[in-house]
Amino acid sequence: MNEKKIEFIKDELWMLTINAICRGTKLYENGASKERKREFKKELKRYVEKIVEKQYHTEVEEENHKKNIKSICKKAENDFGDILKNGKFMIGRGQKILNLYLKYLWCLEEITNIAEPPHCPIDSKILDSIGSDINWTELDNIKEYQGLIEKIRKKANDKSVSISQWELEKYSRSWAW
Repeated sequence: MNEKKIEFIKDELWMLTINAICRGTKLYENGASKERKREFKKELKRYVEKIVEKQYHTEVEEENHKKNIKSICKKAENDFGDILKNGKFMIGRGQKILNLYLKYLWCLEEITNIAEPPHCPIDSKILDSIGSDINWTELDNIKEYQGLIEKIRKKANDKSVSISQWELEKYSRSWAW
């Protein structure tokens, strides 16, 4: 596949990813300009793609993955805290943006050459399936995030699959939940 087609697909995947993190509770402060929101999305894309390109063509250790999530949150807050609600980009949104984008790219591995992600995107459907009543958009503690990953890991281990494979199967059947 040529580069223009690959870039188009990646842009579409990014649009799906960014739309997914904007759901739920409010992301932006009242009065945030459209231009500033556009800058935020563009810079966030650039930053996440840089992390993905540098690290995720091979297996990434869980600790590094969590550092990447925290780094995305910190970058968003440092550069765009003026437009983010309460100046925060919560861990819940950071994990969702990285994990969901990685999931999309991994599912197109023949094109993108992205290794299987160490974690899966955590959202309300996944939280329901592990019996958690946490709101993923309000999650802002990496230890609490790790606790959720452990619950997901147990579910995946019960089926003898990886976290990413478990979530892919679970999510693809979400219409039946």
